[in-house]
Amino acid sequence: MVDFILDFTHYTRQKKPGFDVFPQNAEELGILFPNYLAEMTGIGVEDLYYGYPRGNEPSPAQWTAAREEVLDQWVKAFELTKKAGGNLSADPNLRPEHMPVDQARDVLAPYLETAEEALVLTGLNDDDEAANIFLRSHGQIVVFKRGVAGASVFTQDGRFDIPGFAVSEIDPTGAGDCFNAGFIYGLEVGWPPSKAGVYACTAGALAVTQPGLMEGAP
Repeated sequence: MVDFILDFTHYTRQKKPGFDVFPQNAEELGILFPNYLAEMTGIGVEDLYYGYPRGNEPSPAQWTAAREEVLDQWVKAFELTKKAGGNLSADPNLRPEHMPVDQARDVLAPYLETAEEALVLTGLNDDDEAANIFLRSHGQIVVFKRGVAGASVFTQDGRFDIPGFAVSEIDPTGAGDCFNAGFIYGLEVGWPPSKAGVYACTAGALAVTQPGLMEGAP
């Protein structure tokens, strides 16, 4: 499996340099195979705090602790990436019904999130104030996704609001993921955050025009 993912990664990056790869679960592979960890852009992990082995229940503390210990190695790799000049992003996918907001504030580092998530995490009612909190504590760029209304990009230089694109929605699945990928791609090729935000909104809008997770993505 590791060889397959690495072959896939190398092939796609030959076709499209900078192609991002985010495996889902099996985080221990990053420890067993350092070359695998080095090639992956990030990782998605399910049920870390809630939902294992049954839905609607907290995951066992011992099970969570064991996975967090492995994920710490990924975090260290990402920290090295940041020190070397790379970019890091996080999509909190906040679910208050699954994780208490107070706990979410401790474990999440929001960069690409919905405006509603930002206000819930900060306890504020003002977008600019919430964005300033994240800018001071988490990084150089904060993005609030607004669905059909577009997005807002916040940096140390100010705020840039991007209107949504009018499209015929067929399947909204994966729209936020395509937005995130589009924004990160824009930064990777050297675009200013405002232009990356426009591209991200375009990617998110196109994603909903076709059935499936990525069929409508640019």
